[in-house]
This record gives sequence, structure tokens and C-alpha cells, in this order.
Amino acid sequence: MLVALACLPAALVAGRLFAGMRYLAPLAGAVVAAALVAWLTAQLVARLELVWLLGLVSGMLYGLVLTAGNVDLLVSGLRVGWPRVLAAAVPAEPRAVLLIPLGALLWVAAHLAVVLVVRTENTLLPLLPPLVGLIGVLLLVGDAGDGVTAATLALGGWRPSPVLLTGVFILLAMAVAALRAARPLAAPGPATGPATGPATGPAGGPDGLGGPGGPDGSPGRARRALTGSLVVTVVVVVVVTLLATAIGRQLPVAARFDPREHVRPPVENVTALNPLVQVRAQLVDAEHEVFTVRPADDPKTGRPAAVDTRVRIAALGDFDGASWRDDGQFVRVDEKLPTSDGSSVRPSTSVTVRAEVTFRAAGSDLLPTFGQPTSVTYHPAAEAAGAAQAGGSVDAPDLVFQPSSGSLAALATPARGDRVELVMQVPRPSQRALAEAVPATGPAAEPYTTLPGRPSWLEVTAKRLIGDARTPYQQLDALQKALAGPDYPYDLSASPGHSYGVLNDFLNPQQEADSHGYAEQHATAFAALARALGFPTRVAVGYLLDRNRVTTDGAFTVTNWQAHAWPEVLLAGIGWVSFEPTDISDLRHRAPTVEPMPLGGRSIEAPTSLKPLEPPGVDPPSDAGGGAGGGTGRVLAWTLLIAVVSLLGLVLATLSLIIGEKARRRAARSRGTPGDRARGAWHEARDRLAEQGVSRSRALTYREVLRLAGQRPTTAAAEQPLRELAALAEMARFAGEGAFEPDATRAWRLVAEIRQGLRNSNGRASALRARIDPRPLLPPPRGSSELPPGPAAEVPPGGPAARIPEPAVSAGPATGFGPAPAPGPAPAPGPLAGFGSAVGVGPVAAPAAPAAPQPSDPGGPAGPPPSSWAEPK
Repeated sequence: MLVALACLPAALVAGRLFAGMRYLAPLAGAVVAAALVAWLTAQLVARLELVWLLGLVSGMLYGLVLTAGNVDLLVSGLRVGWPRVLAAAVPAEPRAVLLIPLGALLWVAAHLAVVLVVRTENTLLPLLPPLVGLIGVLLLVGDAGDGVTAATLALGGWRPSPVLLTGVFILLAMAVAALRAARPLAAPGPATGPATGPATGPAGGPDGLGGPGGPDGSPGRARRALTGSLVVTVVVVVVVTLLATAIGRQLPVAARFDPREHVRPPVENVTALNPLVQVRAQLVDAEHEVFTVRPADDPKTGRPAAVDTRVRIAALGDFDGASWRDDGQFVRVDEKLPTSDGSSVRPSTSVTVRAEVTFRAAGSDLLPTFGQPTSVTYHPAAEAAGAAQAGGSVDAPDLVFQPSSGSLAALATPARGDRVELVMQVPRPSQRALAEAVPATGPAAEPYTTLPGRPSWLEVTAKRLIGDARTPYQQLDALQKALAGPDYPYDLSASPGHSYGVLNDFLNPQQEADSHGYAEQHATAFAALARALGFPTRVAVGYLLDRNRVTTDGAFTVTNWQAHAWPEVLLAGIGWVSFEPTDISDLRHRAPTVEPMPLGGRSIEAPTSLKPLEPPGVDPPSDAGGGAGGGTGRVLAWTLLIAVVSLLGLVLATLSLIIGEKARRRAARSRGTPGDRARGAWHEARDRLAEQGVSRSRALTYREVLRLAGQRPTTAAAEQPLRELAALAEMARFAGEGAFEPDATRAWRLVAEIRQGLRNSNGRASALRARIDPRPLLPPPRGSSELPPGPAAEVPPGGPAARIPEPAVSAGPATGFGPAPAPGPAPAPGPLAGFGSAVGVGPVAAPAAPAAPQPSDPGGPAGPPPSSWAEPK
């Protein structure tokens, strides 16, 4: 049990990867199931190769339970699950592809550890598999969870500390080592020296271990020494472990190797083109709906919550002087999304917004979001159409996420009708907070301040546009007003591009047409100018919401004519704040001097006025948890059903193995020579008694077994046939190959009588329990401490504790318990092989004239038992 518990700290360390506690049941179940399978197979199966094979098969069956019978998913998890664990975004949902490699590692560790405990005597060897398992999980987890808020982590918000859990492992490991090192002292050996007091048991004490007043070296002294040493060891182990854990948590740790930092699995088909260059293409194309956004009701007001006017699909933070690109790596995610490295919004200056996005046409694989998403649930259109009830596959596409930018994408283009439920943190800073804001600094902000080449005109132009503004926010506000003013008119017919050369012509025009631009030039110019002033910036691409396009259920309809780009600035203590350096009154405006180009043989319609919604300031609403989809409930129900069925199958298989092994032993014992069969009948009877609680210790003699069986109410009914069987087994022991066939047949008839007697006296329920009782299959105990006290006259006072010579007893026909012979000369015994007439079963039998051997009479009377029978070891 302790060595199995030593594998659980590794399972808890894995909790740093997951959200909630749902990961714990499958991982802890792997440890418990592996330990149980290892213990049973190591006890019942002789060949070690079969033990490993059964452990492997059982592990695969447990994996099928986790995957609800999906063999492909199990194989995929074992093959590609390891890099998935290293690349998982934290906190991750406990999906099968992540749990399978961790569960496999814990299964192997627990199975090996328990098998080594049962099959070896080495003190420390069984601790090696749990140690390797803990180290393996620590490598897979690395520094995961260090930057995650406690509310999203496992165990009710507690972030499991690897140092603390390692201390727990050391405590359990030292306890196992202490117990295994002291185990030989706990097994009493047979008494070989003289007894010093009245002997009331075979070892000189009432329990067979020596009395409390025994001499040095007695078993009682060994037990007291063992107890005292264990108490001291446990105290020392606890104190040392607590001190080491406390000191280890306080000591500074240098930068260590984290394999998660070096695993970057490629994510393909996220976006084929830079979304910034597609803004103009959408604005000049024919109008069509892209998606709808329906804000969820505010828990406080009961009305739809106010959302931002800008819906972002991408955030571009990497600028090389020619173009803006994605600023981070996408990672695979589930429902819970990881937080960024310091660039996310702060709860004190943000509100929680819930919204549902429904796709109206197949388009980009980038998903629309507000602010910093924290949770996403994808619902395919086929799910709503009832494909699941029709037996079809309704699998949502895999989602990927950029924690630094907050961008979401699907690895398959969303289909018409697909829905996405989002929970987001949207900045809502007060005017006072903005007035006092300063640009963010540090490692999280540094990548957003770089300007390759840094042309001199950029800073000069920036200072010219901000004028005499002094505070950081005043400078940013002056910059956005200057770019949105009449000096830089909005013109969709302007030349595209946003390199240094294009921006220089736009900001410092040589002729009037050069100063014309649209969202691409205005947003990138603001981002570059603000970087020249020391602000961390990026360019966001997405859509604007129009309050003139709101349906009756409060959903905003978004078309391609609302495509837009804008800059965002990272402010300390607030997060990414959007600015608008573009005149957004008409996103499809063209200068009068430019002749509109016909599109598809038609003239472009007159643009409609676009008035963005200005949301009122609201207090942060209380965070109400969203419910899971119905598909998850069905999967959990099927998984639970498969787990129950598999567990029942495992129990039935175990019971079948127990019953089959007993039948195999019974068949093996009933074969061979008559002597082998008679002795096998005695061992079969011992197994039936063991099912009723009688000890199977090899140290018990025939007489001691009879005394134990006679004093138990559950076995008293079998005492009479057991006496006759003991005599036959004793005679077969000395007869060797000369035993008669009728004696062997009689012995097995007595076994049947014993079984029938036990069944009649204890009932059918007890007989059924006895059939599946595994105790006869376990190794017999070393001592005979269950032997009840015997008469004190059996051991002469002051005499040796050696075996008492046995008086000769003449066996009656077929039983060995016939009446005592008449006084006079001892009758000549027949050959020991025959057990026909009087047979001397004492240590010495007088020679006699040969007599024809006769088989035993099954109906002969049973006399009193001999004083002692020594069972062969």
C-alpha cells in the first residue's frame, strides 16, 4: 500500500497542467488499478514473464476505459501524446490525449513497484519505479502553471508545489524502506533453545512469539525491539522530510532546463495570408454577412452586456520594417485558455464579457474575440442539426491560441452555422486610470517596442504630431487625433502597404495624394510612431460593430464591409488599450478624384454610414460559470458506463482465475501414485479449512491442525473425517511408494465428506464465498501464532522444547484410529505400505513375521487420535 501511495505525488504534480480536478480520478485510478493487478498476479502467477504480460494487457484495458473504447485514440495518445503534454497550454482540459501518456507512466511505475515488493527482498529496489515516475512527470510538467491564476488550477485553486509533493514522496519512500528493512525481525522462527518457563504454545508463549518476560533473543524481545525502532524511524523520517521540504521551498533555485521551452509543434493552416492586407480586399468586395455576435445577459442588470466596438481576429506585434506579423506561437487548447506572460488585462480594470459568435459564411479560420479570452466552447453546426442522434460524427475542430496576443484560431475553417461561446476579460479603465497610465515595461513589453533600423524621421514626426502633450496618455491621444484629422484623409483608393517607405510618404507627403490612406496606413503609422516614443504597441485586425445592424434578440450582424484595423498600446496595470487614429465614419470612402472601379460588372453601391456603438462604462459583473454542453454529459455517461462494465469484467475475470486455479490444483493432487494422492487429499483439505480461517502454516503438525479445526464453530463439523484423513496422510507419508490404492480413494472420499460437512454447517452463502476465497492460493504464513494454548503437560517442565517422542498407536482398519491392542506382546505389524492390520505409527516399530497386506476397511471405527503427528514441511 505504501509503495503504491508513493506513486500518487507524481499524479498530483501533473495537476499543474490541468484546470479543475477531473484529471485526478483517471491518474489516481491508474495507480490503484496497477497496484491491485500487480499484487494479484505476483501472488497467483508463478512465471514473472506472465506477470509482466498481464500487467501490460490490464494497462491497455484501462486505457480503453479512458478512451471509451476508442483504440485509435489510445494508440494516438501513446504515440504523439508526449509532445502534446509538453506543448499543452496551461490550464488544459483533461483530455484523453494528454491523460494517456501520464497514465501509462504512472501505471508502469506502480505495477513494477508492487511486483518488486512481492517478489524481491531488496529494501530500496521497489522505490526505483515510483522515483522514475516522479522524475518523468516533473520533466513533462516543467514550469507549467507558474503564471496561471490559482482560480483556474486544480484542487480548488491550490497550485501543487513540486517541492512539497517531492517531500511527500520522500516521506513515503523512507517509510517503505524502514518497514522492509525491519521485516525479517517480525517473522518469528521456531524455538530451538530451551524454554525457561511454562510453555503454553509451540514457541513458549501464548501467541507463539514468547512471553513478555522472555530472555534476550526471544521473539517477544524481537517484537519490542522492532516496534521501538519503527517508532524512532518514523519520527526521524517525518522530521527530516518536513525540514528538507521547508528549506527546499525557501532556497533560491537557479534557472533549470525546462523541456517545455524547447517543444514547438508546428501548427499549420492557421492563416494563409496576413489579415492586415485583406482589410482593403474585404471593403471593396460585394457585401456579405461574416458572423453575428450576441452578448450574453449581464448577471447584474439582466440585459445584454455592453461589448467593445471592435472585434479582433488577429494581433500583429512583430514588425521588421516591411510588414507586421503574428507575435507569438499558437498552442493547442481546450475549453480553458492560458493567461499571457504579463500582457493580459487586469481584473481590477476590466469586465467579464460573455458572447456567442455564429458564423454566417465559411471564411477565415481566425475566430473573433474581445480583449483577452479566458474560455471558449465550440459548437459545430452539425451538433444543432442532430447529427449525433443520427449516428454521425460531430467533432469540433481543434483550437489553437496565442496567449500573448489573445488570438484564437481553428485548425479547420468554420462552417456556416458553427457557434463559439466566449468568456473574455475586456479592459474598462476609468478616465482617471488612463490619465495616470504609463507604458508597460519589462520582458513582456520589450518585444513590442523594437523598431528595426529605426529611421530618424520616425521620432521627429512623432514629436511633431504630439505637440506639447506631456503625460503618456496625452501623447497617445494627441497622436490618434492628428492621424484621424484632415491632414491625413481617409481614402480607400490609396496605395496599399505599411513599410517604412510607405509610412514616410504617408506621414511626410510630397504631394496631396501621398497623405491619403485607410485603416492599414493609419493603424501601422500610429503603432510605429508610438514605438518611437517608447510605447509597446501592436496592430489589431478585425471588424467594427454597428448598432444599426442589431437583430431583435440583441445580436450584432457583422459584414465584410466592417473590416478594420487599429493599434493597441500596452499600459502598465491596465493591459492592451485600443486607440482609433482612423476616421471610421465611412470605411468605404474614396476620394472624389479617384474614379470608382466597377466590381464584377456592377457599380459599387453608395457607402452607408457606419456609426460605432459607444458602450457605457459598467462595473465588473460577477463571474458566473458557464455550463458545459450536452455532448460532454453524454460522453461522461458513456465513459462511466464503460468503466463500470470494465470493472465488473475485471472482477469476474479475477474470480474465474481463482476458481480455475483451485480446480487445477485439485486435479493435480488427485493424480499420481496412491501415496501422492493421499497426501494431496490432505493438502486439499487444508485449503478447504483455510477458506474458513484455519491457518495454512507449514509449521503446524497434524494434531495442531485438528485442534484448530475442532475449536472453530465453522469447521467443527469436519473434525471427525479430518481425523481419519490425517491418519491416512501420516501413513502415506511413511509408506512411500507402497501405499494402497483403496487408501488413496478413501482419502478423497473423506475430502468430499469434509466439504459436504462444511457446506451443511455453514450454509450455501458461505460455500459460495469459500469458492472465491483467494487465501488458499496465497503463500502460507511463516509462523503458527494462531495455535490455541495446549495442555502444559505436553512439554515437561524444564525439559527441552524439542519434539516429544510419539507413542506407538495401532491404526484400526482404514483409519489409523482403531481401538488399542490387548495387553501382551505387540502384534507384528504388516508392511508399512499396506496399512492393513495393526500398524505402528510411533518412531519405532518392532519387527514381526510377514503378513499379507490388506487394504483398509472404510467402515472401521475411529479411535482416539495419536498424541502428535508431524506434518512434512
